[in-house]
Amino acid sequence: MATVLGFEQLRVDLDADSAEFYDYTTTEWYREPERTGQTAVAGPYVDYICTHEYTFTLSVPLVHRGRFLGVAGADVLAEEVERAVLPELARRGRVTVLVSGNGRVIASNDSAFAPGVVLARQDGADALVPAATVAGLPWTLLERRV
Repeated sequence: MATVLGFEQLRVDLDADSAEFYDYTTTEWYREPERTGQTAVAGPYVDYICTHEYTFTLSVPLVHRGRFLGVAGADVLAEEVERAVLPELARRGRVTVLVSGNGRVIASNDSAFAPGVVLARQDGADALVPAATVAGLPWTLLERRV
């Protein structure tokens, strides 16, 4: 991978006969923008191909004259997202949890809701209600009912 200003470009093997072939068109981060024509966020998931860390992939459809051409995407480490939102979560006066569109915890100010877990499987999740959405992303901020 080539590094440019702290960013790295993923170089994938597109030869279907190669042992290292990576068919990215089968991934959630590719299929969702293709299907919906909207921005998508896949994850958090463990990126076993590159970083081996919890990751989000943000992707947008590339369309020219109404024809889908592909997607542009970027991986963001979950720890970087968590680091960015934790100060705001810490300032809130009640239990607050940021969840992804697929119901996984992104960040929380309560250790009962650990990043990466499926929120619905956690004790106390039923006491959380939507407080806000994140513009342009399928993420929701939930807070404990007063």
